[in-house]
Amino acid sequence: MRFVIHHLALPYFDECCSIAARFPNVYLAISGIVAMWFTRRRPFLKQMGQILDEVGADRILWGSEAALMGPPQPYLDVLWDLEIPDDLQEDYGFPQITEEDKRKILGLNFARLMGVEAPATTRS
Repeated sequence: MRFVIHHLALPYFDECCSIAARFPNVYLAISGIVAMWFTRRRPFLKQMGQILDEVGADRILWGSEAALMGPPQPYLDVLWDLEIPDDLQEDYGFPQITEEDKRKILGLNFARLMGVEAPATTRS
């Protein structure tokens, strides 16, 4: 059985990370937190760095809550352009998010979770 935790279980973020780090059948959906980029950028970057570090890009799923907050393109742009700042990498040991990580988060992970073969990507 697989479980998906949405919104990173906010306000129980640390517990959420601990559970997902220990159980390989737990996935994290970033729905609801991407909007933090526009209002609370630093906490958003720190949360993304932490889940990349503790859980890994293979178990992070895309979600934006765009249906509640407007068109999805600004949120897609946020993730596609995302970089983990150098100071968070140095201070916390967080990894940089790669293009491969972003592709996984934006759909390849969900396709794998659902047993669907994803078409080869052509857009960079």
